[in-house]
Amino acid sequence: MVFSSVIFLCVFFPITLLAYYLISKNNIRIKNVLLLLMSLIFYGWEEPRHLLILFISIGINYAGGLMMVIYKDNTRNRKLFIIITILLN
Repeated sequence: MVFSSVIFLCVFFPITLLAYYLISKNNIRIKNVLLLLMSLIFYGWEEPRHLLILFISIGINYAGGLMMVIYKDNTRNRKLFIIITILLN
């Protein structure tokens, strides 16, 4: 699916937009999950086998972000985790 396709413009985008705005403003976590799921559907539409690469990248970035939060007081470790995350990507 591409951004200019009829399926995206007439079906996928309106459903995503409607679902996003139907969720309460207080439920930002649910909105983020919705956008994540819709993004995975969008990217996996043509070639689902590429989702494996996307899941690996998401896991690496999540773990790197988590480590930076854990070591928030240690600047040296945070920089190290940023570098490792970038290299793994």
